[in-house]
Amino acid sequence: MDHTQPPPVPSHPTGAPAQPAPRRWWPWALLACALFVGLIFMGLVGLGGMASAFVPLEGLEQYQEVTQRRGDGAAKIALIKIQGVITSDSLDGSSRGMVERVRDQFALAARDPNVKAVLLHVDSPGGEVMASDEIHRAVQEYRTKTGRPVICSMAGMAASGGYYVAAPCQFIVAHEISITGSIGVIMQTVNVHGLMERVGVRSYTITSGEHKDMLSMFKSPDKIAADGDEKLLRELVDQFYARFKRLVAEGRSQAKEFNRGQKDPGRPLDAKWTELADGRILTGQQAYEHGFVDKLGNLDVAIKEAERLGGITSRATVVRYSAPFDLSSLFRLFVKTPDRRLAVDIGLQLPRLEPGRPYFLSPLIYK
Repeated sequence: MDHTQPPPVPSHPTGAPAQPAPRRWWPWALLACALFVGLIFMGLVGLGGMASAFVPLEGLEQYQEVTQRRGDGAAKIALIKIQGVITSDSLDGSSRGMVERVRDQFALAARDPNVKAVLLHVDSPGGEVMASDEIHRAVQEYRTKTGRPVICSMAGMAASGGYYVAAPCQFIVAHEISITGSIGVIMQTVNVHGLMERVGVRSYTITSGEHKDMLSMFKSPDKIAADGDEKLLRELVDQFYARFKRLVAEGRSQAKEFNRGQKDPGRPLDAKWTELADGRILTGQQAYEHGFVDKLGNLDVAIKEAERLGGITSRATVVRYSAPFDLSSLFRLFVKTPDRRLAVDIGLQLPRLEPGRPYFLSPLIYK
């Protein structure tokens, strides 16, 4: 009698290969997405320094106070950054533009009695005339309202509109190789009239007045000159340019008065400074020699000057104001939008120079 057990019957048809158990991929995909979002969040929180605990602020609740550097007492220095092209548009996908962001931060600094000075950290080639002027005004209004000093620290570039927003500061610190100056205005357009004539294309424009199409790309350059369009545009640019120089002179004069009797009285403007206000760029060293900046140094030097001018006798806490991370802003990165940017030689992506809009921009970044 054979007691051998028969082999087990396979659950799949004879001769068919066994099917592997289905793999559950979605938990791993979910985990990867969570890690990705977490890394971006931590990167944004830590952007610009060793950020510590967030402290909610009353009013303007979308902002949070981030400790950039801990101090020994209650005294604070508020760090406000001007980075990239100065524009009225939003660069982070939110509903708040750059000018509104800067105003909000000055309002928060004014509200806090422990903020003894504001440090404006500028790293910008300039930008729109109106946006630059609004930030300039925000600096002046803060000084007038609070009586507290605003110190500027120039990073790699603080040229044209970047210098425009620095001009009302009571003390300006620049690195020796910072790029600054470039005091001037640019307005440009592209004219394709000659090209259209060459290919046999004509444009027809109906206007309510002879100057309504003064910046039309289809208008003949000869007609632009004959109609007086160029003269009118020159007067407009000259008006902005005169305002730029006047505000530089006023700002440096006020800084000189503020620093009178101080341990470091800063640098007065050179008597022939207007000869350098022809659009040329200056290094921090050259700007210092001619009185456009008060001292040479980096951000740490500027913090020490802010402590001195703010009457802070111990190590101050440096804070900045940051909007909380918005997940919807991350999703906007994956949404295709019309490309309104211009590739420039230094490898940045900048907003396009719109025809007819005046700009305070360094000649290094446009073409």
